[in-house]
Amino acid sequence: MSKLVPEQPLVISPTLAATVGLGEAVMLQVLAELIRHRGQQRHSDSGIRWLCLEERELPRLFPFWSMTESLEYRQSLQNLGVLKVEHVSDAQSTWIAIDDGGEAIAQAKPFPPETNEMPKVKSALPVSERLGAGSNAGRPIPDDWKPEDNWIRLARQHAIPDDFIRSLIPEFVNYWRDRGQARFSWGNAFYKHVLKEWRHEQTRKGARELASTMSPQWLPSADALEILGSVGISHSFIEDAI
Repeated sequence: MSKLVPEQPLVISPTLAATVGLGEAVMLQVLAELIRHRGQQRHSDSGIRWLCLEERELPRLFPFWSMTESLEYRQSLQNLGVLKVEHVSDAQSTWIAIDDGGEAIAQAKPFPPETNEMPKVKSALPVSERLGAGSNAGRPIPDDWKPEDNWIRLARQHAIPDDFIRSLIPEFVNYWRDRGQARFSWGNAFYKHVLKEWRHEQTRKGARELASTMSPQWLPSADALEILGSVGISHSFIEDAI
């Protein structure tokens, strides 16, 4: 094996990545492998297998992310309804289960619990239809495309106003229609676009609030005048410049 690739590669499904997002797909498939080996049934009336995962394990499982990024991807999977999470009272462990609609998780190479080796997953969880992406799977965006309500609800959870969300639809459709690119989930792409634009809007809003108009009576502070004088700039020159 090449020195540049010293570990078992992590293989993910393009369909899954296009549906839920690349980072989410990576986390989902790693968790699926862990559940296959370490999962246990917690409720007698459910066939779902749960994994008890300590937060200190996240840096080892996902060394390419910070702890904050790992938690954000986990929350994103929760928002998408793919991941079930129940916190343990000690706040250091979490019970995690994948809600895959009852479909079996693909078989994969064993994932050693005490190594940094990443699992090689051979197929994906069938989540695209449950997330409402099936109708647009692998197709260019329609001219009359609109996001489904579940994506709007996810955006609202970030306190983003409906007017702002819907104002982005025409530009989003025109942009991707002109590019002619096919996607498996236009809803997920729009959701991430909304989050990005909202962050930009908040940044612009903060900059506008910090900006102020210079008063006609403005004068430099005494400290500023002292600094200018210390480098040989005359007081009369400063007054003329003001």
